[in-house]
Amino acid sequence: MARHIVNFPDLVIPNAGKDSNVISSKTGFGHAVDIIITTAAALTGVVTLLVGPDEGMAIGALSPLYVDAADVTLPAGKSFLVPTSTFKSMAVQSGSAEGAARTFIVRAQVQMVSD
Repeated sequence: MARHIVNFPDLVIPNAGKDSNVISSKTGFGHAVDIIITTAAALTGVVTLLVGPDEGMAIGALSPLYVDAADVTLPAGKSFLVPTSTFKSMAVQSGSAEGAARTFIVRAQVQMVSD
């Protein structure tokens, strides 16, 4: 079995916004062994990773991913390994309006099964 890196849709918080778009397991990250998010170089607010149990959820229905007794926050200019879980929708949310559009690059490593 081989592992491959897969590019997924970016999570983008628009200029003066707090909420990113939502990506769901329809994009395939539900099959990921590892998910890595590379954050924007600068962030205005504290950015929290939001997840939900169902595909296609609206951002208002998502909850912060809670690991080791704390919400998962994403620091500026870093690549972050997302704990794998059973969530099917994912987004990011800033604690304050961002001063410019912020792009979070989402990549995953998937296990390829050969026959």
